[in-house]
Amino acid sequence: MHPVIRLVNRNLTISLNKGFLIWQVIFPLIYIFVAGFAYTSLIDFVPLGNKMLDYPAYIASGMIGFNIMNSTLVSGIIIWNDRRHGMFEQILVGPFTRTHYILSNVYTIGIIGLISAALITAVGYPLFFRSLSLTSLQFHFWCLHLLLVQFCLVQ
Repeated sequence: MHPVIRLVNRNLTISLNKGFLIWQVIFPLIYIFVAGFAYTSLIDFVPLGNKMLDYPAYIASGMIGFNIMNSTLVSGIIIWNDRRHGMFEQILVGPFTRTHYILSNVYTIGIIGLISAALITAVGYPLFFRSLSLTSLQFHFWCLHLLLVQFCLVQ
């Protein structure tokens, strides 16, 4: 197995715990439905080009960016804990280089960010369709575009 894949497996194993899943998946879903629908009395619609977007759909798209940005936090926590507990030196003694270590952290960010963004997109999908009269192809184009832009900004 390639060293980077082994380190990515290690990073995913140590970073996917109950607290992280609550913060990365449950919190944005609660925020979309509680805050999104609670603030509709104050903010009915948000302009999107020449159309108007419901506030819950607007919040759902913001939560995608929130999740991708939070996934970078995982990399920082992994690096911090590895340095703090001496694991970084132990990894470098093995068949891994610094390049393998950094690439594994970048890939871990990408995997966690895209999976959590896909979950939020799956939940936000009905909100977008209710808010806008988008065809399925337009929705997939805009979601893919937003995900790629967010992912590139994180990297």
